[in-house]
Amino acid sequence: MCQAMDMSSYKQYLQKTKEKYLLERDNIMCNALKNLAGKTADELLKGANLIGQIPVDLGKLITHWGVSVLPFDFTDLQEKLKNNGSIISGNILGLVVAQDDNLGIYYKSDDTVHRQRFTIAHELAHCCIDYEHLEKNSVNFRLDNAIDEAAVNIFAGEILMPETSLKDAIRNMGGIFSGELANMFNVSETAMNARLNYLKLF
Repeated sequence: MCQAMDMSSYKQYLQKTKEKYLLERDNIMCNALKNLAGKTADELLKGANLIGQIPVDLGKLITHWGVSVLPFDFTDLQEKLKNNGSIISGNILGLVVAQDDNLGIYYKSDDTVHRQRFTIAHELAHCCIDYEHLEKNSVNFRLDNAIDEAAVNIFAGEILMPETSLKDAIRNMGGIFSGELANMFNVSETAMNARLNYLKLF
């Protein structure tokens, strides 16, 4: 969550994405992707009855929306892509695959739990706001040095650290203690600090 994007720009980006989806949704082939496209993080959580749950149960969330999630060792894939001349800089942390009526998220098997959770939320965010690149039989990668995914990272933060739940936790704690908040929401302190900065709570 390193790239900056203010709240107004983010909301405009989501609105444009949703409008585009409404115009093009009949062209999306994967049913699971069709169900996710255009949804907000709040709609995802509400649909899975996870509003107010801390930490968010990602397993329940992805099961509700019909997404498969699996650990994966990307070493061989990354080497094959490199040998085939694909321009991929950085390490693959996760990917999402839309194939026929199946939607799958793969995360790096040896990453920390916090990074795995963020990768899953990040790829789920792609399904909601970047669906045009995820039509039938396509693959999308998450790289560790990506610099152009601010909106997707903000969305992932909204899934894992919903604003209302975060503000309630801060109020109950009597202040902002980012380490304790990170533990409570089962995210890294870096992700928590980025979320607090984005919401201007820090």
